[in-house]
Amino acid sequence: MERGLLTPLKELRRQVFVEVARMAYETETENLKDAVEAIPYKITPGDRPKYRESIWRERAICSERVRLAMGLSLRPEDVPVHLSSGMRASDIADKYYEPPLMQVIPSACAACSPNKYQVTDNCRGCVAHPCTAVCPKQCISVESGRAVIDQSRCIKCGRCKSVCPYDAISHHTRPCAEACGVKAIDSDELGRAKIVPERCVSCGMCMVNCPFGAIADKSQLFQLIRAIRRGDKIIAEVAPSYVGQFGDKVTPAKFKAALKQLGFADVFEVALGADMGAAIEAHHYAETVATGKQPYMFTSCCPAWAMLIKHYFPETADKISNTLTPMVATARTIKQKYPDHRVVFIGPCAAKKLEASRRTIRSDVDFVLTFEELSAVFEARGIDPQAIESDEEMNDATGAGRGYACAGGVAGAIEKCIRAYYPDTPLQIDHVEGLEDCRKMLLLAKMGRKNGSLIEGMACPGGCVAGAVRISPSARRRRSSKRRWRPLPRRCRPNSSRRSDWSDAPYSAARRSDRLRAAGNRRRAARARESAKEKSMEIAVAGLGLIGGSAAKSLARAGYVCDGYDLPAVVRRAAEEGTVRAAVQSFAAYDVVFIALPPDAAMRLLDEGDFKEGAIVADFCGVKGAIEACVHAKPRRYRYVGCHPMAGREVSGLENSLPTLFDGASMIVTENERTDEDAVRVLEELFAKMGFASLPRCTAAYHDRKIAYTSQLAHIVSNAYVKSGAADGFSGFTGGSFQDMTRIAGVDEEVWTRLYMLNLPAAAEELEELIGHLSEYLSALRAGDEAALKELLRAGRLRKEHLDLERRIV
Repeated sequence: MERGLLTPLKELRRQVFVEVARMAYETETENLKDAVEAIPYKITPGDRPKYRESIWRERAICSERVRLAMGLSLRPEDVPVHLSSGMRASDIADKYYEPPLMQVIPSACAACSPNKYQVTDNCRGCVAHPCTAVCPKQCISVESGRAVIDQSRCIKCGRCKSVCPYDAISHHTRPCAEACGVKAIDSDELGRAKIVPERCVSCGMCMVNCPFGAIADKSQLFQLIRAIRRGDKIIAEVAPSYVGQFGDKVTPAKFKAALKQLGFADVFEVALGADMGAAIEAHHYAETVATGKQPYMFTSCCPAWAMLIKHYFPETADKISNTLTPMVATARTIKQKYPDHRVVFIGPCAAKKLEASRRTIRSDVDFVLTFEELSAVFEARGIDPQAIESDEEMNDATGAGRGYACAGGVAGAIEKCIRAYYPDTPLQIDHVEGLEDCRKMLLLAKMGRKNGSLIEGMACPGGCVAGAVRISPSARRRRSSKRRWRPLPRRCRPNSSRRSDWSDAPYSAARRSDRLRAAGNRRRAARARESAKEKSMEIAVAGLGLIGGSAAKSLARAGYVCDGYDLPAVVRRAAEEGTVRAAVQSFAAYDVVFIALPPDAAMRLLDEGDFKEGAIVADFCGVKGAIEACVHAKPRRYRYVGCHPMAGREVSGLENSLPTLFDGASMIVTENERTDEDAVRVLEELFAKMGFASLPRCTAAYHDRKIAYTSQLAHIVSNAYVKSGAADGFSGFTGGSFQDMTRIAGVDEEVWTRLYMLNLPAAAEELEELIGHLSEYLSALRAGDEAALKELLRAGRLRKEHLDLERRIV
C-alpha cells in the first residue's frame, strides 16, 4: 500500500476491517468462533487465487489479518494454533491488544533483497560496457552481449549503476527498511523482514510502504464496537485531518452526524487540546528557552517523534515539552465535563494506539480508532457520511489549533501565541518531518547547534494529514485542504479581547508546509555540498577485525573511502572486497584515524604513531580509563577522543564484519577537560552516517564502571556457565535460555584477560556482588525454603520489568 494511493492491497485491508466490524455488531459471544473462522472464506471466495500463487496462501494471510484486526498476535508458523485461539480474551468492551503494535505477517513477506544491484532488460549490450570498467571486483561479465552481475562477488558499491548510459542497472532495496527512519527492520533466518521492537517507534511507515501488505498494526475496532453494543456512553474526539478523508462533500456537520449514527454520544475536535497546548508551549518557550534556562525545546504532540527522542537520545528527553498532547488534553477536558463517559480518539496515526496505552494516559483515552478503521465501520453499518443532512457544526477550536495536522502547523500555532502574548521574545523555529531527518535534527540539537530553538518534529513526511493510516488519496487531500474554517475566539487566551490573526484556516498550514518543504530541500542541498567536502577527509582504520572491518564497511556504505592497517594478508583481503582502498603507509597522511585494536596494541599505537598534527584519533577499546591515562601522559599533536561502539557478535575477524553492525546501536564517547569539542562534532556526524542511533557521553571512569557490569561480567558468567559437568551431552535438552547463556562464552582469553586487568577494581566489585546474590538463591534451595526462593525470583522479575520499562520508555 503506497502512501495516498487506493490500491488493491488497501481494499483487502478494508474488507477485513469491514467483516470484523460486522461481526462485532451482529455476532454473539457463543457464535464468535464460527464467525471468525468464516471471514477468510468471505474475503477470498472460490478456489482460484486473485493475488497470490494459491488460494490457501491468500486465506492464510487473511486469517492473520483478522487476528491483528481483533488485537491478537500472529500465530506461530511451526505450531498448530486455531484462527480463533485467544478470541475469548479479545471479546471484551475495553481497550485490548497484545503487544507489540506492529507485526510482520511471515506468510505475506516476499523476503525482498535488502541491497542488490541487478541488470534489467534495458541493457542494450553496448560496446563500451562502462559497468565492467568501473567495477572494483570485476564481478560484471558480458554474456551474449549483455551485462551480468555475479551476486556472490558484488560489494554493492553502485558504481556500475552510476555509469550505465541506459539506466539498465537497478538497485533493489527492501521497501519497508528504506521507509524506516530508525532502522528497526532486520531479517529473519529465511530472509524475511523482522521488526526489532526495541528500535521501533510505531510510526507505521514500514506498513504503508510494503507492497505485499506484510506488515500490519493491531486494532481496537472490535472492542470499541462491543462497548457501543453494551450501551457505554462514548464520546469521539477527532483529529483535524479528517477533512477530505471521507469524501469531498462531507462537511464537519455531516461527519459529526455520521458518528452519532454509529452510537457515539457526542463528538469533539482534538484541535481543542491543540489550542490549549499552543498557549502553554508558548509560555514554556518564553520562560525557559528564550531566557537561556533551557537550550532548546521539542514539541510533544507526535508520539513517534517523542519515542524516537526517548529511545535514541534519552539524554535530551527532558527537553520535550511537558505539555499534554492534543489527544490527551482534549480527552481530559471531556472527562472533566462528562466523568461517566468514555473517550475514543479517531485519527490518521498508528502510534497514537501506543501512546494511549501508556501508564499515565490509559485512563484518559479508552480507545483509538484510525480513519481507515472508521471508514470500514461506516461501510459495515451502511452509513454514507456524504448523504447525511445535518446542520450541527463542530466549533470546538480555532484555525490555528486545526493547523496542527500539517507539517509546520504545530510550530506555526506556537509562534502565533508567542507573537501575540510575548511580542518581545526572540524566536527561532526549526521544523523537521520524516524520522531520518528527525534523527539528524536531534543529533544537531544534542551537539549544541540548535540552542535557542523551538524544534517541531513529525514522524510522517507531510505531518498528520499524511499519516500512516489515512484513507484519502493525496490529490483529494490537497483539494480538501483548501477548505476554510470559521474560527472561534480562543478560549484559553490570556487576553481574549485581543484580536490577532487566529482566523487562518487550518489547511492554510498546508501551503506553509509547501514553503517549509522547499526550504528544507534547499537546506538538504546545502548539507549535500557540505557532505561532499566531508567525504574528502582521509580516514584510516587500524585493526580490520569484527569492529574495525564493520567500521570500514559502514563508512564505505556512507560514501567514504578509507585505508586499512592490519596484517598484510588481512589488508589485502579487505582491499580485494572493496572494504578499504589500500594499506596505510603512514598515519601522518590521515585526518581521522579509528583504532580498533586490543588495548595494549592500541596504547602502543597511540603512544608511538606518527599522526598528523590536529588529526582526530579515536580508539574503540572496551576500557577507557587506562587508554585515556596513556594518551594524556605526555603532550600529543593529535586530538584524542575515546569511543566505544556498543555492538558486536559472538564471532570475530574481517570475514564476520558487517556494514550494518552499528545500525541502531550506541557509540559511547568519553570526555574530560582536554576533549576537543570540534573533534567530537566531526566524529558524531561520521558516526550518525555509519548507522549509530545514539551517541551518549560520559567520563572514562563512569564508562568503565558501567561496562564492568553490562559487558565484562556477562562474559565471565557465560564462560563459567559452560564449565558445568551438566553441559556434557546436552543435545536435545536445550532451548533459547541455553543459547542465550552460552552465546558469548567463547571469549578470546588473550584479549579479555587484558580487558579485565585494565578494569580490575570495577570488574571484581561486580563479580563479588553477583556472587552475593547467587549465594542467596543457593541458601534458599539448600534450606528448601520455598517462600524465600519465590520472593527472590519475584524481586528479580520486578527488577527486570523495571529495567525493560526504563529502556523502552513506554
